[in-house]
Order: sequence, then structure tokens, then C-alpha cells
Amino acid sequence: MLAGAVLLGGCGGGGSSGMIPSFWMSEGVAVADLNGDGLPDVAVVRTFVDGSHPHPGSVDVYLQTAAHEFAAPVNYPVGTDPWGIAVGDINGDGKVDIAVANTSAGNVSVLRQDGSQPGRFLPAQQVGTGGTPYAVVIGDINRDGRADLAVALQNAAGGAVLLLQSTAAPLAFQSPILLANGSGALSVAIGDLNHDGLPDVATDGNNAVDVFLQTPAGAFGPAVPLTAGNRPGNVAIADLNGDGFDDLIVANAGSMNGGSGASISILLHDSSHPGTFQAAVNYPVADSARQVVVGQLTGSPAPDIAVISLVLQSQSAVAQISHLQNQGDGSFTFGPVLSGPGDGMFLTIGDVNGDGLVDLVVSDGPQLILQNAASPGTFNTGTPLR
Repeated sequence: MLAGAVLLGGCGGGGSSGMIPSFWMSEGVAVADLNGDGLPDVAVVRTFVDGSHPHPGSVDVYLQTAAHEFAAPVNYPVGTDPWGIAVGDINGDGKVDIAVANTSAGNVSVLRQDGSQPGRFLPAQQVGTGGTPYAVVIGDINRDGRADLAVALQNAAGGAVLLLQSTAAPLAFQSPILLANGSGALSVAIGDLNHDGLPDVATDGNNAVDVFLQTPAGAFGPAVPLTAGNRPGNVAIADLNGDGFDDLIVANAGSMNGGSGASISILLHDSSHPGTFQAAVNYPVADSARQVVVGQLTGSPAPDIAVISLVLQSQSAVAQISHLQNQGDGSFTFGPVLSGPGDGMFLTIGDVNGDGLVDLVVSDGPQLILQNAASPGTFNTGTPLR
């Protein structure tokens, strides 16, 4: 999908200039049953890059048919330079909605599902966040029965911002609540990080993962930094060892010069001292790790980890997906490294083809990497969605 051109200005003395075609860039990706037919669908965030910022953005929704094929995508405009995506029932009508973080617009686009047309979405509602939003997650943060939004702000004064939904009116949000970490964040996650039954918030920080604990009064304490690996850039929360306590998983991008030294940090919750974590155990992965996802990729009860890396050393290199297999106690061994599409930076999981096995979906393409039914825990070569 090419149209127009982008002007490249020269750099250094003398310099040169040239034109390259403008292009669509794929960012966040989500898998969910978006139209209630029992079949997983795919939504991908896209940006049309044509000249300098800001760039228009959209969400492409691919609905799966009864024949297990995907219909041509339906395009829904969102804000400028979108990045992260989350799906869930935001307005409480029992239907899946979409939220997208728009980096240059300083807002989140909320696309409510059209109640009269399953799988179709109404024009986006823009909810201001301030700063530079990069990621968004959906959850009932204040336990009032309404879905709220937590958004990662990349700017230095950022961290996370909470958008609490009003109990008086669906899709009316209160003023943003800033949880500052002093360095900004590219990701955000919600979980009970001190085992008190209250949702807490975690973001990536300056060579750390920052934890914000909620008090019984509904306020949040200051950022508590926990040491991770080299340049944390993505954080997830899950119980990795089955002890009932939420643990932290962090994708570390590695060196700024090429991404070497990338890793996954595992910080297990110290169940004897709730709210504290054991020292990070780091597992090396392919250079320039971007996003981590957690799920039962091998069929065992213990959740596994997949992380996508965008290898930067060679323009011909493709994205690589490292598969870490849980040994049941929160320690991991490595499965085969998988190849993804050339510009893959975003990854999600879901049983796309309904065979009971969890598959991988990469934003660029988008590309499906189906688990091999004949050999669970291994994956077939990736194929474009259509």
C-alpha cells in the first residue's frame, strides 16, 4: 500500500536528498472474538507515513469467517501516530471494544462496537492523556465495576496515566491521574503486585521496572524501581510459578547501538514478603527485544513466554521470536527461535484456528505463526493473514 512520497533531507556536510515512497507501518496487534461468533479475529494498528509528523492512523479489523478464512480488513480512523492497542468491553454492554494510544496526538482513541452490527465499530472517541502515549491496557482499576484505562507515557515527565471511567455515564472519563516515574515509559501493565486484592500498575523505567502500589484508599504510592536488564522497554504481569502471586516479566532492548545484550528479566514475587520481588533472572534473547507476551504456548499449565526482537544489524534481517518454555517453577528453557516478518515489532497470542493450541500473530503483514498440531510446542512457518 504505497502512495505519495517522503522527502529525505541530507545529513552532514554537503549532504544529499532523495525521495522514498510513503508507506503504511504496522504497530500494535490484538486477537479477540470481535463479533461474538466464537471465532478469534485480528486487529492491527497502522500509520500512514508520508512526510513529517503527525501521521494519520487507523485500525484494520480482520474478521474470521466460518470457513476459517479472514475477510478483507475494515479500516477505522484513529488519532495520529498510533502505537499500542487493547481490546475489551469498555462501556459494559457485553461487546468487545478497542482502545488505541496515539503518540503524537496525546490521546487514546476508543472505538465502541456498534451494537446493531457485530464486529463493526463506531467513530473513535478521543480521550486526552497529555504527554506521549505509547501503550494502553484495559482494567477495572478502582473496582467500581467499570473498565478503566491505564496508559504509558513515553515523555520524561511521564510514566503511567490512569483514566478512570465515570460511574455516572459510560465512556465518560475523569481527569487523568499521573503516576510519574521520572523517565517515561513505553509499556504499562495492571496486576496485584502486593497480594492485597487491589490492582496495581507497573511500567518500564530507567533500567528498571517501576511498580506503583494502590492503597486501600484508592491512591497510588510513588514509583518503586526494581532492577531489570539493559534498557527495559516492555513489561507484563503473570503468575509464573503457580504460587498465586503475580510476577513481573520484562523485555530489555539491550544496547542502544544495535540492541546487543537484549534479554528477558523474570522477577518472581517473594510470597513470604508480599509486595517484594526476588532479584531478576535474565535470559538472553535475540538483539533488540521489543515486546513480550505470556501464555500457555506448550499446553502445560505453566505460562510460557514469547518475545519479538527486531534485529538491527542487517537491513535484510527479519524479526526473531524467542520462545521460553516454563519448567513449572518460573524458570525457563529455550525453544526454537522463530523467524517473523522483516518489520515485526508487535506480537500477540491466541488460538487463531480453533485447534485448541495457542498461536502467534505478528503485526507486520499481519502474519500468523500457527502452532503445529502434530507437534505441540513447535510452530509452523509464518504466513500472511491474507
